[in-house]
Amino acid sequence: MRIVVPWPPGGSADMIGRILAEHLGNAFAQSVVVENRPGASGMVGSAAVARSDPDGTTFVISGIPSHVVAPATSATAPFDPVKDFTHIAYVGGAPIVITAHASLGVRSLAELVAMARRSGNALGYVSPGVGSLGHMVGEYLARKDDIRLAHIPYKGGVQAVTDLIAGHVKVGAMTWTIHVRISAPACSPRWRCPRPCASPKIPTCRRCRSWAMASS
Repeated sequence: MRIVVPWPPGGSADMIGRILAEHLGNAFAQSVVVENRPGASGMVGSAAVARSDPDGTTFVISGIPSHVVAPATSATAPFDPVKDFTHIAYVGGAPIVITAHASLGVRSLAELVAMARRSGNALGYVSPGVGSLGHMVGEYLARKDDIRLAHIPYKGGVQAVTDLIAGHVKVGAMTWTIHVRISAPACSPRWRCPRPCASPKIPTCRRCRSWAMASS
């Protein structure tokens, strides 16, 4: 059995894939291989699974970026996200957090919005890539609060988090990350990540602003 993760190693999709592989391996008493095939917002790995033999031994960790946003925004998507796949089960997902490096001095979403409004230039933020949920959250925030944000896409969340921790970039929108030098002014709805994973100290966007944000 093989589980294809269409994102780089170390991210949330990779961790979910490896946890799932361990449980499936124990349940079926056989080896379950996890293969990372990143690229094109998840379309490279997903396309490889779409082309594989439909024998029930090859799976993909799908999600909104790879199976909704990317195919919808690409005129040359190499697969049909509905016809080419059998969606079996929801296996989990971390909340999206809006993060800021500690040196920025931002402790709330309101402070981040105020800073963006005071700035003469667009405030840059990183995400795991074009079409990722972090990208969608950043653009939604900019639209709802009428602020200027500049998207800085990365090829996966690991390098984005690394640069955010090092202070090379100051703001990010990505799946849940815990680090003492990163503050999280707000996150997506709490139901995405049951306790104790979700910190009670981090308010949801619904609590921070008058608008609510939905994600899968």
